[in-house]
Amino acid sequence: MKSDLDHVTQALLDHVRKDVLPAPPSEHVFDVEANHRGYMFDHETEAGFKREIDMAADIGAEMFVIDAGWYGPEPNRWYQNVGDWHPGAWLPNDIQPVREYARSKGMQFGLWMEPEGIGANSKLAKDHPDWILKRNGQPVTNNRQIDVANPVVAQWMESEIARLIRKYDLDMFRIDYNTTTEEGGNHVQSGFVENSTWRHVDNLYAMFDRLRKQFPKVIFQNCAGGGGRLDYGILRRFDSTELSDWMRAPRGLKILNGMTWLLPPEILLRTFGTEVPDLAGDGDVESQLATVQMSLPIFRGISPSPADLNPLLRAKIRSGMDLYKHELRPILRNSRVFHHTARRLNSFLRLRG
Repeated sequence: MKSDLDHVTQALLDHVRKDVLPAPPSEHVFDVEANHRGYMFDHETEAGFKREIDMAADIGAEMFVIDAGWYGPEPNRWYQNVGDWHPGAWLPNDIQPVREYARSKGMQFGLWMEPEGIGANSKLAKDHPDWILKRNGQPVTNNRQIDVANPVVAQWMESEIARLIRKYDLDMFRIDYNTTTEEGGNHVQSGFVENSTWRHVDNLYAMFDRLRKQFPKVIFQNCAGGGGRLDYGILRRFDSTELSDWMRAPRGLKILNGMTWLLPPEILLRTFGTEVPDLAGDGDVESQLATVQMSLPIFRGISPSPADLNPLLRAKIRSGMDLYKHELRPILRNSRVFHHTARRLNSFLRLRG
């Protein structure tokens, strides 16, 4: 169609909501989420998770998610341990007590996995070096991605996802993808050298089509180093998605402005918290809250502990979440989205700053 930006955007968002996104398995897709990353990564403990759950419940979060750092061998290094999807020694009681504690506080429970990753310290890398993605016989992405084009690898990956969903009775399953394959891997097929990316994507889409049918009540959440995979193909299989790991103002607001030309705001996770260094110097609390209120809030690193949570900050967050839940969230669903011009947006950001 040919029209102004607002009308074209609204027509496209109508199409995405109707014809691209899956039907939400429940209203919990739009829950306010808290994620443990921030003050406690690479030194996760059961007590630490429960402390984070207490803070999440106190500020009004409705879902708690264990992110990277729960798995693999000692030492706890989330990036190097991916591929070994079993709780680390630092969680001797496994994850179930954390899940039950979150549910006792009235929250849904989710778990993070980077299913296509293979870390240098993982047992998987030692047992299956042949599973690492290669191009012309040389590893791609510094040995960090499994070759999902290989049917044996794809079957293992799907079985591991299903195992975790069943074992931990997940309400939400969150994927990540922290590599860049550039030209991709390759294989010899029927005497010809073939790039492996097409078969990788076909296998990835097919497995999540099957997993959604196998677990129809589970929320599937997409992330790729933030917003690395936001294409309509992947979003046909996922209920919500990380928009970006970049939460610093004013760039975070510009990212939200630009991506809502293409994707509806109610599925776009925007972070509030301290996971990004020096966040507090990049916008006041009201500006940061306003950004997440125009999307799907996810909290990371509110305070080191409930006792350390500044009462003024706590009050602002609780008030902001009450506003979001009761006034803004109902409006965002199927909303018409209007965009400021670049000039007006920049003026707004200068005024807020």
